[in-house]
Amino acid sequence: MEDQDKQELANIISQQASNALAGANNFFKNLIKSADLPQKWKNELADPWTGQTDEDAHKLIKWAIDKGINEDNEKHTIVCILEILKEYLGEDDQNFVNKIINDYTYVGDITNEDEEEELDYQLPIKYQIPLVSITWLLLLSLPLSIFIEFKGFDSFELYAKLYPHLVLFPTIFLWSALCYLYKAFFLIKKENKRLLCHRIVVAVIFSIIVSFIELTSDGIMLFEIADSAIIVIPEVEVSEKILSNLSEIPEDVISPDHIIIRGQTIEIKKSDVENLLQEMILIEEDEHNDLITKDNLSFYQDLMQISLSPKIIKDITSFSRWSYALSFFIILTVFLTIVCFLLCIDFVSKEPKARSRYIRYLASAQIAYVFWIPMRIYYITKIKKLIFGDFE
Repeated sequence: MEDQDKQELANIISQQASNALAGANNFFKNLIKSADLPQKWKNELADPWTGQTDEDAHKLIKWAIDKGINEDNEKHTIVCILEILKEYLGEDDQNFVNKIINDYTYVGDITNEDEEEELDYQLPIKYQIPLVSITWLLLLSLPLSIFIEFKGFDSFELYAKLYPHLVLFPTIFLWSALCYLYKAFFLIKKENKRLLCHRIVVAVIFSIIVSFIELTSDGIMLFEIADSAIIVIPEVEVSEKILSNLSEIPEDVISPDHIIIRGQTIEIKKSDVENLLQEMILIEEDEHNDLITKDNLSFYQDLMQISLSPKIIKDITSFSRWSYALSFFIILTVFLTIVCFLLCIDFVSKEPKARSRYIRYLASAQIAYVFWIPMRIYYITKIKKLIFGDFE
């Protein structure tokens, strides 16, 4: 329990004791006597009261928290006492006490599966609506950005086929992982939530660093380039090998319309790069293909490695590039957060049902990444390998 909450609770108890007609000492004795506690525990508090209501209230709160779970009814000691106290309180004080009771109510208090689901803590609806709205906006940021920026379904369909681990995964699967993490968070004991948040902050910082590395690495994705952009490869990047081999490539593989040579520089429209890639995919999938020789493919990959590098496209980037950075950051952060939750299992009540539910939530959250793995493998082994080959 936070110090601020302890003080507020002590103030409520102290005020009730001060107003008790039978006197403060009898108020504390009757409160303990009425609580559902073992008799030997009640005997410990038979006569420790000083008459100083604030001091006695803090003493009672500390004693109850230190006692922990009452094994006779599987409720926390503080809950047993507050359930009696709230009968004396007005509406505002009752709401505060109910909040404390909720914080100290463990899954072990639940005896029925239906009740177990009903008693899952939920944020008030006024917080849930903006939280859910912001979450979906973040998850949909890349698909929406692509759809709006590149004007329609055709481009979205192409990018979804090329990069499903980024375009489709967050919207279809990642939301479920976030839902289960949300549920697991409320099983963490209140006094441990701050420690968990510290670990999540470390995960976020690590994700920011990795996202920056990802964003500045070779192997640019097509949606990172503005729709009407023209990729200009300067003379310093164009090797004699590329220029000499260009004329030898069959037009069925690379049409002269795709590539414009101006002196020692090469210009390629972003739309032509996409068309070229789609043609390469179709040719490669053709079992009777005899157009793509090893040299042709090597030339194409050399050209793409240069064309789709950060230093070449730095002035023609799209808005979707930043949506991609955000999506990558979210995917990595959620995964690392799941790891943090797994490492912090001791932050949950030791009561078996609480641990069981916590593990079940985290296992369900991890399932989302089972679907991410084949998507990522598909991109690396098929799409990225076709476009770029092996980076030197």
